[in-house]
Amino acid sequence: INGLTEREHPCQVLADLQTALEAFRLKKTSDLRKLKIAYVGDGNNMAQSWMLAAALLGLEFVVASPEGYQPHREFQ
Repeated sequence: INGLTEREHPCQVLADLQTALEAFRLKKTSDLRKLKIAYVGDGNNMAQSWMLAAALLGLEFVVASPEGYQPHREFQ
């Protein structure tokens, strides 16, 4: 399964969330709220997918992107 588009990459962010659960030995998805997640890089489909996931799950999330490479406006 690959939900990759120019704007979003939902399957990859789900895999990243699962990896965070395993790496930090968290028991449930709501435990992710204990973390502060940072994304450093261009505001591509992964940054936008992380922003959506963070909003849906209530995660503390920040994006640091170079000027001119920020996420699409409707995602900010």
